[in-house]
Amino acid sequence: MQPLISVILPVYNASKFLAEAIDSILAQDFQNFELLIINDGSTDDSQLIINGYSDKRIRVFEKSNGGLIDTLAFGIERSDSLWIARMDADDVALPKRFEIQFQSIADDVAVIGTQASLINEDGVEYGRTKFALNHKDIVVQLENLSSSIIHPSVLINKKMLEKAGGYDPKMHIAEDFDLWLRISKIGKIINIDQPLLKLRKHGSNISATKLDIATDNCLISLAYHYKINSLVIMPEEFYHTVSKKIAMWSKSYKKNVIEWERGKNEIGNNGSFGKIIYLTMHPNLIVNYARIFLSKKKLLDKIKYT
Repeated sequence: MQPLISVILPVYNASKFLAEAIDSILAQDFQNFELLIINDGSTDDSQLIINGYSDKRIRVFEKSNGGLIDTLAFGIERSDSLWIARMDADDVALPKRFEIQFQSIADDVAVIGTQASLINEDGVEYGRTKFALNHKDIVVQLENLSSSIIHPSVLINKKMLEKAGGYDPKMHIAEDFDLWLRISKIGKIINIDQPLLKLRKHGSNISATKLDIATDNCLISLAYHYKINSLVIMPEEFYHTVSKKIAMWSKSYKKNVIEWERGKNEIGNNGSFGKIIYLTMHPNLIVNYARIFLSKKKLLDKIKYT
């Protein structure tokens, strides 16, 4: 019987949290899925952990290291379902994730995301997301350069994903932001107002280590969204031409954002009282937030009319 959901789980040197991620998928109340675990050239014990599982729903692949987008494309091409579920090797899916997401499937829906509990490296919860729920508000947030949908939480319509051209290999960071803008032109993007994923934040997250590249790629995607308004992947020439302009425009904004994210992560690792102490000792964090707000507004105005 054809599975209703194909879960794509890319793995690269993820041995520390991998078993917990796999276990959380296998423990789903919704059972009609296949789990494609793709080892993208790991050099740690990831493959040994993967080999320890024997479940008819699991399909294991090993490939040379090609990065996340290459691994996602590899998995999507080999998936047997009409709906693709994303999962990262350091996160934890709650048992009712697929069951609740599947209830929201409709002909005009392209992407179904969820809220998430934020956990630190030790699995301790320190916050929850509160993203927009409906398509219009999600797109407005994207256009405001704001997080609005959690990539490893999503269920994606495979036909719409393929019609939009899939992930752009040029967007080796912030590949999801670019896809959401393109796929939003042919289908709705929605979020379920429940935390159905534990999203792990730690120092090795790509979003933390390469925030400057991610920011530039988001801005390039926005420029393409406004100027071309197409669901087709942007041409190479457009990417390189616009990236030169954005690199000059975004320096101060990115500096402020990186400082803000660093401060947020430090706050997240403290208890409630610790957060108050941190803010008292670091009032510059509030000033930094104001700088981000003002510099982003100027930057987005430039992007809109590039």
